[in-house]
Amino acid sequence: MLIVDDDPAVREIVSAILHREAVTCDVANDGEQAVDLLRRETYVAVLLDLLMPRLDGEAVIRFMKERGITTPVVVMSAVADGSQDLDPSIVTIQMQKPIELGDLRAVVRAILKSART
Repeated sequence: MLIVDDDPAVREIVSAILHREAVTCDVANDGEQAVDLLRRETYVAVLLDLLMPRLDGEAVIRFMKERGITTPVVVMSAVADGSQDLDPSIVTIQMQKPIELGDLRAVVRAILKSART
C-alpha cells in the first residue's frame, strides 16, 4: 500500500497499523512523491490525504484517472467540505480525521480481502 500524507505522525501511525497487518507499504510526504511512486510501482491501495503542499490529493486522483490506474484510494482527510466531488470510480472510501484506528484496520482488511479474490 502507499501512504500519502504530509503529517509525519499520521504516516508513522498508519505504517505501524499496516505492519501489524503484515502489509508492506511505501510512504510519500506529498502528492509529487506519490505521483513519482505511482509511475514506478503498483499498489493494492493508496491511503491519501487531500490537503498537502506542492501537489494535493485531488491532483493525485486526477493523475491516477488520467493514467488509468484503478488502484482503490482511501481518502483520509480532516476536510469534510469540498471532498464530495472526488471521483467515485477511484475513491473507494473517505475517512475523516481523526480516524479511529479500528476503523482504519477494518478498511485495510476489507481492501486486502478484496485484492485476494
